[in-house]
Amino acid sequence: MRVRQPALWSLLHPRAVAVVGASDNPDKVGGRPLRHLLAHGFKGALYPVTQRGMPVQGLPSYTSLSALPEVPDVAILCVPADRAAWRSKPVPGSAFRMRCCSPRASPR
Repeated sequence: MRVRQPALWSLLHPRAVAVVGASDNPDKVGGRPLRHLLAHGFKGALYPVTQRGMPVQGLPSYTSLSALPEVPDVAILCVPADRAAWRSKPVPGSAFRMRCCSPRASPR
């Protein structure tokens, strides 16, 4: 018999975290999540996502979520609200819809 994980398990115990809008400066909004995860010994994979794809706080970064080597359990969004586009899409195999945010190509 397979034991089901609680619905919030992957949010509370992520194996991989993406930080969209990550910053090399640990005092900026995009740098704080990485600083805290690194300082407190997060054991999972950390994926900074930046526009340029340059290293961030000693970690390689990626230019988009689709460029990551795996799907993260959690994505922390550190982008200004006016640069993000919200949309809703169905969750496969359920009656639920998921709210998604993606960076806009240009501001409104």
